[in-house]
Amino acid sequence: MTSQFLDFNQTQSLSLQFSAQQKSLFLKGFWIFSALSFFLIITAKVDLLSIFGALIIAVAALYPSYLWCCDRAKGLPLFPLLAINYLFTHSFPLIAKNVNVQEYSPTAHFISSLIVASFLVVATFTWLSYVQTSRIDSTKVKEFSKKNIFPFFISILILTIIYQITFSSGFLWSILPSSIVSTIRVITSSLAFFAVIIISNLLGKNSLKKNQAYLFLVTLTILIFVSGTSLYLNIPGFYVLFASLGWMLGSGKIPWRLLLISFLIIAFLNIGKGATRHYYWSLRNSGVKPSEYIRVYQNWINNSLKEIQQPAENILPENMVEKKTKDNSLINRSSVIQMLLKIQTETGTEKPYLWGKTYFIIPQLLIPRILNPNKIRGGEANHILSVYYGLQNYRQTITTSIGWGLLQEAYANFGWLGCMGLGVFLGNLYGWVTRWSMNTSSLSFRFLVSLIFVTLAFKVEVTMGIFISVIFQSLIILSAIRIFLMKTSFNNNSVT
Repeated sequence: MTSQFLDFNQTQSLSLQFSAQQKSLFLKGFWIFSALSFFLIITAKVDLLSIFGALIIAVAALYPSYLWCCDRAKGLPLFPLLAINYLFTHSFPLIAKNVNVQEYSPTAHFISSLIVASFLVVATFTWLSYVQTSRIDSTKVKEFSKKNIFPFFISILILTIIYQITFSSGFLWSILPSSIVSTIRVITSSLAFFAVIIISNLLGKNSLKKNQAYLFLVTLTILIFVSGTSLYLNIPGFYVLFASLGWMLGSGKIPWRLLLISFLIIAFLNIGKGATRHYYWSLRNSGVKPSEYIRVYQNWINNSLKEIQQPAENILPENMVEKKTKDNSLINRSSVIQMLLKIQTETGTEKPYLWGKTYFIIPQLLIPRILNPNKIRGGEANHILSVYYGLQNYRQTITTSIGWGLLQEAYANFGWLGCMGLGVFLGNLYGWVTRWSMNTSSLSFRFLVSLIFVTLAFKVEVTMGIFISVIFQSLIILSAIRIFLMKTSFNNNSVT
C-alpha cells in the first residue's frame, strides 16, 4: 500500500487526501471489523431484545465509517470516529453482562437502543449533507513553516513530561496556586495531544530526519511511561491512540501491531489497577517521585498477576471488592449506556425533565479560572445529574465524579426531542469543520482545529459544558499559535 497522498504540493506539506487504493483497503478492514462485531453481538447469551438493541446501535454507529471508507463522504473521518465510539460505549455493554446494565429490563434496553440509534441517524445524515462532495478552495490559509513545526511541538512534549513529573510528585502544587496549576494542565494537555498527532503525521509521511524521528519516539515513550504513573490508563492510552491516528493519516496505513500490543498491555494493567490505586491513593496518599516510577510499575504488574491467580478479595479490602467486580473489564469500564437507562426509565415519570439546567451554566465555564478563582467546576453538569438522580450527594461530588455523556444529558433535559436536537447540532458542527478543513495541509491552522474534534470524539463521558469549554480553550491556544508561529500562504491543495 502506498504511503503517499494525492495532491502533493512542492512548497507545502502533503494534502490530507486519501487515495482510492487506501480507501479500498480501509473498506476491507471495515468489513472484517463489522463482521467480528456482529458475530460478537449475535452470539451473546442475553435476551433477544437486548441483542436486537445492540445490533441497531451497531449499525447506526458503523454506517458513517462505511460511508467514509466507500468515499461517499469526503474529508477527515471526524464524525465516523465519534459515531463508532457508541459501538463500544452503548452497543457492546448491552450484551456484555454488565451488572449496572443488566439490572434494567430487556425492554428498557431496546428503548434506549432506539434513542441512541435515532440520535446517530439524525447526526449522520446532517453530517453527510456537508461532506458528500470535496471542497474547492484556493484561498489563503495560515500554516507552520516546515522548519519551525518540529522544534515547537517536540518542545511541547518535553515540557509536558516535566509538568507531569512535577505534578504527580506534588511539587507543582507546593509552589503554585491551584488556579495556575489548572490553567497549566489545560494548556499542556491540549498542546501535547496536538503535538503527538502532528509529529506522528510527519513521521508517517517520512517528512522527519532520522535524528528527529528517533528523538520523537524516545520522547513519546518517556511521556507514555511517565503519564502511566498517574494510574489513569486512559492518558497513556490516548497518547498511543493519537500517535497511531497521526501516523495513519500520514502513511495511509493502520498500525495494527502497535494497537494490538497496546491494547493487551492496557488490558493486563487494568486487571491490577484497583489494588495499585488503593495502595498509592488510600494507604500511602502521597505523590510519586521519579525514583519510584519503576517500583510503581513493578507493584502494578504484580497486582495484575495476583489478580489473575486469585480472587479479588484476597488483594483488595472488603469494601472495594463489590465495586471491582462491577467495573473490571474494559467494556464495562467504557460503558455509559447504564446512565441513559437510568435517565430514560426515571425521567418524565419519577422525575421531571431538567429543561436546560445543565446548559445554563455553560457561559460561566468559558471564563478562565485565573480570572475567576471562584469559577464553578468544569464537571458541574455531571455533578448536577449525579445529585438529581440520587447517585451522589453534593459533598461526594467534590472527591468523585461520575461520567454521563452528551446524549444522556440531552435526554435528562428535553427527552427524546433533546437527543434529536443534539444529533442536529453535532452533525452540523462536525460536518462544517470537516468541510472547512478539507484538502488543507497538515501544517495548517484548519487541520489543527479539526484535531480538537478528533480528541473530543473519544471523550464519551463529557457533558455539553465540558465539550464547549474544550473547544473554546483549544481555540484560544491555537489562535495564539496562528498569530505568532504561522505564516500566510495559498492553499494549493484544492480539488477540481
